[in-house]
Amino acid sequence: MLEPPEWFLEDRRASGADRRDEVWDGVIHVAPQPTIEHQLLETLLELALGPVIRPLGLQIAHTVSVFDERGRDKNYRIPDVIVFDPARAEANGTTSGVQLVIEIFSPHDESRKKVSFYAARGIPELWLIEPATRVVEVYVLREGVYFGSFPDTHGRVTAPRFALQLDTVAGPKLRIMMADGSTVDV
Repeated sequence: MLEPPEWFLEDRRASGADRRDEVWDGVIHVAPQPTIEHQLLETLLELALGPVIRPLGLQIAHTVSVFDERGRDKNYRIPDVIVFDPARAEANGTTSGVQLVIEIFSPHDESRKKVSFYAARGIPELWLIEPATRVVEVYVLREGVYFGSFPDTHGRVTAPRFALQLDTVAGPKLRIMMADGSTVDV
C-alpha cells in the first residue's frame, strides 16, 4: 500500500494487527497472520537455540524489526526469529548486530523477497523454513551475497554461524545438532 488511509492504519494499530507489518522503501507490506503451527515453530526454535546463543552474549526473539539505518521508518523487515547482540538493539528493533534471521514460510508471504534486504544489512546467516515439512534452507553471507549451504551425504545442512547441523527427520521435525553432539527436535 503506497498511501494507506489513516483509518486503516489506526484500526490495525488499535487491534495489534500491525505488529508484523513491514515497510519496504516507503510501501507498507501487510504480512499474513501466522498460523498456530507457525507460531509454535517460532517458540520451539527460540527454546532450542537459546542455550547455544546465550553463552555468546546474544539474545533470541521473534517479531523484532530489522531497520535500514538510512531510513528507519521507511524501510524495515520483521523476520520471524532473530538472533542479535542486545547491546546494539533498541526498544523496537535494531539496525546492526543481527547474527541470524529465520523466516518461516506462510501462504502468500514474501520471505524470499526479503533476502537481499538482509544481505544488505550484513546479516551473516539466514534460514528459510517450511513449517509443514520442516525442510530448512541455510544461506551464508559472503562478500555481501548469500550462498546456499547444501546437504551433506547424510542429508544434513550446515549452519556455520553457531556450528549447527540441521536435518529433517520423521515427524516431520527439524533436528538441530549442536557442536557438542546433543540434538533437539523442533
